[in-house]
Amino acid sequence: MRLTELNPEWHDDDPTVTWLYFDCPHCKSAHALEIAVKQGAPEGGHVWGWNGERDFEKVTLTPSINFGNHWHGWINNGEVT
Repeated sequence: MRLTELNPEWHDDDPTVTWLYFDCPHCKSAHALEIAVKQGAPEGGHVWGWNGERDFEKVTLTPSINFGNHWHGWINNGEVT
């Protein structure tokens, strides 16, 4: 499925971190996932590497996302698997 199908939103009120909110791909709970992203490779902690694209059709995050063993998957070039 495409990230655009999961009602994504950028939240970047804090200049030090950008958050990506989107519905859970498994159960479709509204904005269940809040992912802190940082352009380039993550430096540890709970931050995902982000390719810097703000166009949801082109977003890539690394590494995979494990949402409390509820959903585990990838976002690669806007494709959620």
